[in-house]
Order: sequence, then C-alpha cells, then structure tokens
Amino acid sequence: MKVNTYIYMAFALVLCAATSCTKVRPDCATLALGGGRTYIGEVSADGRPEGYGQLLIGDSTAYEGQWHHGRRAGLGVVTDSTGTTVCGTWRADSIVRGTRTDSVG
Repeated sequence: MKVNTYIYMAFALVLCAATSCTKVRPDCATLALGGGRTYIGEVSADGRPEGYGQLLIGDSTAYEGQWHHGRRAGLGVVTDSTGTTVCGTWRADSIVRGTRTDSVG
C-alpha cells in the first residue's frame, strides 16, 4: 500500500513539474516573500502562489509542490540542507500526512 502511495506521489510531482513554469508563461512569477523566502512558480490573478511552484528558504530548505490560495496544499516535497526529505500531503501550509527520509534511510 505504501509503495503505491509513493509511486502516485512521485508521478504527480513529475506531472506537475512537466506542466509548470519551464516555459515563459504569464501566470508564472518569482516572488520575494520576506524572511529569506522566495517563491518560483504559478500565481493567481491576485499574485499569490497558486498551482505548482517551489519555495526556497535561504539556501538550505526547499518545498516543491502544489499551492492553493498562497499556501502549500496538495502533494509536495520538502528537502533540507542535511538531505532529509519529507514527501507528503499538505493542507493550509501544514503537512497532513507524509514520509520522512534522512541520510540513514
């Protein structure tokens, strides 16, 4: 069961990446969010993160995945400077369910 969930999440992220801002599109932007945070990805008409995008926090942590109303929502992956990865489902900027993988496995 867990393997199927991981495969689905990986496929969904690849699909999102393939349709994201790899080409110049009017609904994509780079936003400086303050506190060393930068968002790169799709935005709504009012300029908030919406759809697929990446959040870079300083030079060590990154979130890549889905956004809704300016918050992380849906499938996403967080990676930090130590190589720890959390792949999971987000709702209103909070992780709901996920799997953490670190250097030990």
